[in-house]
Amino acid sequence: MKAIVQERFGPPDVLRPADTDPPEIGPDDVLVQVQAVALNPYDWHMLSLPASSRRITAAPAEGTATVPLRDQGR
Repeated sequence: MKAIVQERFGPPDVLRPADTDPPEIGPDDVLVQVQAVALNPYDWHMLSLPASSRRITAAPAEGTATVPLRDQGR
């Protein structure tokens, strides 16, 4: 699958497109195929901080959810 990855801390230019293996969906997970996402200056600032200093933020996203077949209808 296509993904944007961050392998080191730094400004937005450390982000790069990459091909990755699709994640495995566990029994309590939902996989979301994201078509669009919005980031603001605060999100870009968080990318430049060490992981121990980061705050989890939520970015608006548009996508399609996939639920494992065995869990549909629960």
